[in-house]
Amino acid sequence: MTDWQPQVNRFDRSGKGVFKKIKELIRENKLDEARQEVQGIIEKNPQFALPHLILGNIEFRGKNYDAALEAYDLALQHNPKLAPAPLMMGMVELVEDSQDNALQHFENALEIDSDFTAARIQIGRLQFEEGN
Repeated sequence: MTDWQPQVNRFDRSGKGVFKKIKELIRENKLDEARQEVQGIIEKNPQFALPHLILGNIEFRGKNYDAALEAYDLALQHNPKLAPAPLMMGMVELVEDSQDNALQHFENALEIDSDFTAARIQIGRLQFEEGN
């Protein structure tokens, strides 16, 4: 379990399954509704990093890449140990064809969590595509 997972579990219990609801809305591609739910959480808990990360994921899924990067950056500012934030920043950079920036973000994710498999996979994929 990551060091931020207990925060999610504790918050979700107090929020009566709000993250589960948001996850379902995202799965159903109801991004506007999911965004509203997350923004409500952010208004009440602006320093809590996870809602910013989730908002970034919603924006990423909706192809609002600048908004996604901004949300991921806020998540990282609020919790510098949140390795999924730079991972997702790298995913945005990949979509925008900036492999060098993507690689830097993936490496940042590994600096936070050296066992973060998703970041290692993305780095390996980039190296493979470059022929390294």
